[in-house]
Amino acid sequence: MTAVTVPAPAVEVRIARDLARHGLLIAPVAATTAAVFGGVDGAASALLGVAVVVLNFLVAGAMLGWAAKVSTGALMGAAFGGFVLRLGALVAAFFALRGVSWIDFAAFGYAMAAALVVLLVWEARVVGGWLSRPWELEASREA
Repeated sequence: MTAVTVPAPAVEVRIARDLARHGLLIAPVAATTAAVFGGVDGAASALLGVAVVVLNFLVAGAMLGWAAKVSTGALMGAAFGGFVLRLGALVAAFFALRGVSWIDFAAFGYAMAAALVVLLVWEARVVGGWLSRPWELEASREA
């Protein structure tokens, strides 16, 4: 019998998915904190802010995963150019929502900033662990 090997997703995509899973864990904390200060509108705005950050990470993972298959130059271009484009998209999302009456911009902005920092620190610790214990990365690829 021949074993079928299914290729593991690119590490960039795996990191983005991991960030998205962790985003689901911090979303209730952001919503609860924002609800205390801004009520239902604050909670909804905070959830939207976390969702925008998670979507940003998923797009980054997809872009980098695709570019890594093309060439090193494409990867560097996607990393830098993608960062600038995605940062612009975050700012554009912030300003595009100005006309929405229920958006609490303080909750939305603070949730975006907090989610970005918390998720990056969390993922830096995870990836740092992978780099110091590469056998765990190989084990997680097989799972």
